[in-house]
Amino acid sequence: VYVVSHLRDLASKDVSFCLVMSTLHVVLDLETTGLDVKTNEIISMSMRVLHSDCRFDEFVRPRKLPIPYAVTRLTGIGSDFLSTKDSWEVVGNRMCDWMERDVLQGSIKPSTITLVGHNIRRFDVPILLRHLALLARKAPISFNQIRVVDTLIVFKRIYPKLKCYKQSFMYQHLFGEKPPLAHSASGDVDALCKILGHVSIPKKGELQKYSYDILEFHHTQVVNIAPVFFLTNKSTLPDFFTHRYNTQ
Repeated sequence: VYVVSHLRDLASKDVSFCLVMSTLHVVLDLETTGLDVKTNEIISMSMRVLHSDCRFDEFVRPRKLPIPYAVTRLTGIGSDFLSTKDSWEVVGNRMCDWMERDVLQGSIKPSTITLVGHNIRRFDVPILLRHLALLARKAPISFNQIRVVDTLIVFKRIYPKLKCYKQSFMYQHLFGEKPPLAHSASGDVDALCKILGHVSIPKKGELQKYSYDILEFHHTQVVNIAPVFFLTNKSTLPDFFTHRYNTQ
């Protein structure tokens, strides 16, 4: 979910998606069994360090099979295919191992991590946190070191007159063609990375202006969980995380 970013000292008026040094940005996308962030499950996930080939791509066998036909029609992912994949408990731990080994322990050790994605504030982040809360392990980074940038918000500020802000529309608007592998987690991550490499932001560090603390995700008012997985000290949990998490 992250990108090692170096401040680019560009003299032009438009600075191409400048990122803040010591912040690792990871682009994230999930495919799920539906749109309900409280109950639906991850069936595919992709994370890619921006401006890097470092990535994590996995399919996930949900607890409930078969998945809805509408999901298969949209994503091309079928129930028979998913039945052969590993469960979230296996994939989630594999993802954490990847973050710890390939992302956080690289040559540049970031002080913060920023998750970047399209509409992730209301969808991907709550779902990911709910799933992470199921893992019986401690994460290699504390909650207060994680920030989130939702590119849906960013693009609305940069292009205020567009009629649509779907990622596929943004891609076609910028490149004159439909994005390849739309509605696949890895395809959508690659498409967003390409968009971010093209978009211009007026000032250095502008991207971080749109970031928010991951603990603020509850402002979406769509889910309350207790993601103690990411916390090094449980006593630091704010009150809104004390709600019981129902896995059913």
